[in-house]
Amino acid sequence: EVLHGNADEFNKDPALISLFGRNWDYLVFSKCLGYLAEKSRIFSSFSGQGIYVYQTNQSYWRRVLSPDININSIECTEYRLSDGRIIDINSLKALCYWGESYGYRSKIINKFSIRDKNIVVLFQRD
Repeated sequence: EVLHGNADEFNKDPALISLFGRNWDYLVFSKCLGYLAEKSRIFSSFSGQGIYVYQTNQSYWRRVLSPDININSIECTEYRLSDGRIIDINSLKALCYWGESYGYRSKIINKFSIRDKNIVVLFQRD
């Protein structure tokens, strides 16, 4: 089943309300988490077992091909901890800390740093 919608409207769009209202075991965010304004609300409201995050470093190839250009590693919307503080996601450790603030355990599936190319992290509930 494929559903097209705006994840930042997950609590307003009827199709997404239905999607997020189901009792899914896992969610998968593939190369989109950094762009979602509502990622913190999604993490705090999801009731399933875990969330897979596959995140790519958008500027990796630009830095490799043009090393003289100063490019921020990740161009994304802000990440808020469960207590509301904004956190800078400048490392894999910081991303794990962010997810853990919502009661998840983090398990790194691959070990590239977020400043390199791609990462996959499983955030899982106890």
